[in-house]
Amino acid sequence: MQEKIKLLKAVAVTNRGLLASSRFQAELDQLIRQLEAHNPTANPAQAPELLSGCWQLLYTTSVDVIGLGRVPGVTLGQIYQVIQADKNRVYNLAEAQGIPFLEGLLAVKARFEVVNPSRIAIYFEQSMLALQRLVDYRHPTQWLERLEQEEPLPLIQIPLDSSRSQGWLDITYLDIDLRISRGDKGNVFVLARV
Repeated sequence: MQEKIKLLKAVAVTNRGLLASSRFQAELDQLIRQLEAHNPTANPAQAPELLSGCWQLLYTTSVDVIGLGRVPGVTLGQIYQVIQADKNRVYNLAEAQGIPFLEGLLAVKARFEVVNPSRIAIYFEQSMLALQRLVDYRHPTQWLERLEQEEPLPLIQIPLDSSRSQGWLDITYLDIDLRISRGDKGNVFVLARV
């Protein structure tokens, strides 16, 4: 599909949106809308076999997400979203590098409910900060397995802002390896299956 290839090439040069000017964001939005018009999954929020898995963020307009990349002395690493549809669970993970040997990991745990065929409501429950070396982090799914076993890990709990503890996502495109979502704050997210 040409629209998909064009979009993937275009977002590849944006560093997940950090380098996208407002003009380029508008061009990307057009490419995204063209692809959304050809969504192959009729009811994406009700397709657990496609939703579940580890997704890597390719592009977003969310300042909350890519804002970590603008913190002096911090280099934003990969950003992942792991969806466990059978448990109605979502984890957002952001890798960060700064001082050598002190690579960080910011994780947010949430639960979700299917609201309609394309929308999920998200309820953020827990936010955590850890040093990758101390928690033996190698890959999101490996780390989450340990986290879910509730074994004691050296984590710092970060209080959640109650005014931002819930939201929703419309899944506007979903296939075997690409997902596009639009959030309640007007942001778009383009993710690829890992």
